[in-house]
Amino acid sequence: GINAEYGVASGQITHMGFKADVIVWDFENKVAYTTFTLHKVKVEALAFSPSDKYLVTLGGRDDSSVVVWDLENREALCGAPSALQSAGTVYTVRFMNTSDDRFV
Repeated sequence: GINAEYGVASGQITHMGFKADVIVWDFENKVAYTTFTLHKVKVEALAFSPSDKYLVTLGGRDDSSVVVWDLENREALCGAPSALQSAGTVYTVRFMNTSDDRFV
């Protein structure tokens, strides 16, 4: 994902048993702004909030969780399962266009 303040965020893919990092890059200075480590194996998708205050990340099939990160304080605000196991796998996440407190 790309945003105005931080530049770029990337989600990593690792191997079974390892955590997958989310890296938020300070594109202007070409350095990592922060790294979040919570998802297992893969970060499937991520999105910045409209105000660029938050980042939502979606873990892959082995993780099945969604996490909202506070970018200024560099910490997780909340997390939850991304879907019921019987509903299948979730592949994408996005904030609503005008709201920092709603995503799909």
